[in-house]
Amino acid sequence: MNNRKLLSLAITSVTTAAFLLPVAFDATAAGKDQGQERYIVKYKEGQAPGANAVVNKAGGKIEKDLSRHNAIAITLPAGKLAALLKNDKIEYIEIDELRSPVPMVRAAASGADSFDDEGTPPGEVRPYGVAMVQAEGMTGNTEGGIKVCVIDSGYDINHEDKPIGPVVTGTDDIGGSGPWDEDGSGHGTHVSGTINALDNVIGVIGVFPNAPMHIVRVFGDDGIWAYSSELVDALDDCMDNGAQIVSMSLGASKPTRLENEAFRKAEKDGVLSIAAAGNGADWTKPGFDPMHYPAAYQSVMSVAAVDHDGYLAGFSQRNTDVEIAAPGVAVLSTVPTDSMYNVTLDVDGHSSFEAVPMDNFDIPAAPTGGPLVNCGLAATAADCGVSPPSGFTCLIERCAYSFAQKAVSCETAGGAAAVVFQNAVTAGPVYGTLGDTLVGIPVVGIDRNDGLYLRVNALNAVSLVNFALTGYDYDYYSGTSMATPHVSAVAALVWSKHPACSNMEIRNALNATALDLGPSGQDHYFGNGLVQAQAASDYLDAHPCSGN
Repeated sequence: MNNRKLLSLAITSVTTAAFLLPVAFDATAAGKDQGQERYIVKYKEGQAPGANAVVNKAGGKIEKDLSRHNAIAITLPAGKLAALLKNDKIEYIEIDELRSPVPMVRAAASGADSFDDEGTPPGEVRPYGVAMVQAEGMTGNTEGGIKVCVIDSGYDINHEDKPIGPVVTGTDDIGGSGPWDEDGSGHGTHVSGTINALDNVIGVIGVFPNAPMHIVRVFGDDGIWAYSSELVDALDDCMDNGAQIVSMSLGASKPTRLENEAFRKAEKDGVLSIAAAGNGADWTKPGFDPMHYPAAYQSVMSVAAVDHDGYLAGFSQRNTDVEIAAPGVAVLSTVPTDSMYNVTLDVDGHSSFEAVPMDNFDIPAAPTGGPLVNCGLAATAADCGVSPPSGFTCLIERCAYSFAQKAVSCETAGGAAAVVFQNAVTAGPVYGTLGDTLVGIPVVGIDRNDGLYLRVNALNAVSLVNFALTGYDYDYYSGTSMATPHVSAVAALVWSKHPACSNMEIRNALNATALDLGPSGQDHYFGNGLVQAQAASDYLDAHPCSGN
């Protein structure tokens, strides 16, 4: 037994478990746009033309042609579903569920890694995860035909530390998301950097430097969501462009039948799919966390996150489908050029305080906030007082309630900015995520000493959250989003050295050689353990692949 303890980081809002029905009737959960509801329609074999006519007759609009799956995604006027459900040419109809990037939380430096005064790593930094997954010193075969497909928010083609074509190709506008070689949210650029950042004299180094890659952009610059049908379309595009590994730092709590079928078919066709286990751990409730899809499909490897010392990340979801673990706390990687912000809380008469931004809000163009108001734990808007001044800054203590609930309480009370301070002296500043909750105000974290000082000495002082561009091209983030590309890169690295192997033989080798971190054998926290590149490669040297 080698039990690991919880790392005290962000505990995020909890998603809700869902189970798929053959036909989904709950239209209230579907994606909606001005009275339109979005569904996946799967035809019976050979019945697509007739079913399309039925969709048109019902006033529906085809949003996505998934002909290789004998299906379409449609929007349908409210109340028009009944006619389709009666049609004997349709095998099933289900809600086209949303898929979101798994939130990444900006984090402090880990281990010896650090920026210099200009915001650029001194020389070339080897992020701690490279050695932790045993990739240090290994050389992959970039000509071996093993390609990783990253389905995410895009790829900054102009970054100084990223390979470009023909090593990297891409596909634009899945769901109208934008050009593949641009990245407005930074999520995809950070993820891909962990995989293939160049081994040169600058920046960082990836787990498999210069690894061949195909990018499919499904998220726009807002980095909010896409649809399940668009993920299926992206998976098809990965396969069409020769990818053997599909890396997905995305998902949601509800599965779809078509998505499950698509990933199962991809597995049979030789693809290894890898996805984030999710950031929705809730340690305040007994039992384990909900499943997170696509990671929870049997044909997909589900990746948990650990920190520099191998402790489980507090946000990493725990359930029966967790298969393997990788570094996901304070991971240093590439971000879009000149996209990073230095965030401070500027308090009139009390200097400035360093702050860490959360996610899912629009960065304001000017300093935002107002008089500092003590909102306690911000369980509800009433915690900010009966009649606080208009446009104030909420000072909130971390404890008991999710960051999302605290942010909503502040905004509902009329707050213009929310500042959450730590509830433990030794824990440093708050690194948090709002999960899937969108708010219209900035939400940032500070450490406990600063929070207590402000609560005693600065209430009612004008307190503004300020975002200033830094010019950083690299940054530290946390999340199972950051763990997933470590596993994807290790799989590519090992597979490039053993090209005769099948996808299942690579998957089995990674699981068989993972470093056990929890209860003996596979568990709900770390799966089979921490992925190990060299051990997996040695295992395949000793047990040559048959290609089956």
